[in-house]
Amino acid sequence: MFASAQASSADQRLSGFGAVTLGVKLAKQLNRDWAVDFKVERYEQRGAWRLFGSGSPGLASMRALSLQIGVTRQW
Repeated sequence: MFASAQASSADQRLSGFGAVTLGVKLAKQLNRDWAVDFKVERYEQRGAWRLFGSGSPGLASMRALSLQIGVTRQW
């Protein structure tokens, strides 16, 4: 008899997980040509948040905070 085969990989990108991203962006037009903006985002992922199945219980949770400043000039 063959044991039931289960797929496995060391690549965590193939793990089952769920993630949430929340962010806010503020923008200000300085004059006719120039604008600035500031964006902050928070990202979090966990194996237990997978929508279908049991997820990947061994997957470490991940959190990230992203800050972005932009300057735009229209020609």
